[in-house]
Amino acid sequence: KVHPDCHFIHDKNYYSVPHQYVGKELDIKFNCKEIHAYFEMTRIASHPVMKGKYHYSTNTGHYPEKKFVDMNYHIGLARREAEVVGPNTLLLIERLLNEDRFPLKNLRRVQGILQLSKQLEKEAMEYGCEMALYFEYLNYDRVRRFAKGYRPENNNEFNISPTRQAD
Repeated sequence: KVHPDCHFIHDKNYYSVPHQYVGKELDIKFNCKEIHAYFEMTRIASHPVMKGKYHYSTNTGHYPEKKFVDMNYHIGLARREAEVVGPNTLLLIERLLNEDRFPLKNLRRVQGILQLSKQLEKEAMEYGCEMALYFEYLNYDRVRRFAKGYRPENNNEFNISPTRQAD
């Protein structure tokens, strides 16, 4: 099935197809050199088979025009989710969506980062995004690591270190 970022997955690699096939189920035929995507018996895309894992083979002509991307439900939803979490999360998501000429290119990364907000407290997520922006590490793993390192400030007087009094 084609993801909203215009790619399908084969053997843990990502291959693009034209945007009008988003959400559709495809037939995939491949050998050791090429992979072909078919929709209703018509070939819609071909790519060389990639070695390794988590690589992208993207034909930029497969992405929709900018005006259609701006109306994309998934991008709008991501922005709304980020806004609910906080300003740092929204800023990080906006940076990712505006980083490339093709905002859909980072959609999976954006969705992964937003999944973290369901596992972490808001403050930790905001801290993780703030640090990721500061160090320019705009990815899931770094946001998660920074957020896990978050320690809330306690302004409680009982947490003040004791001091010795002179005799």
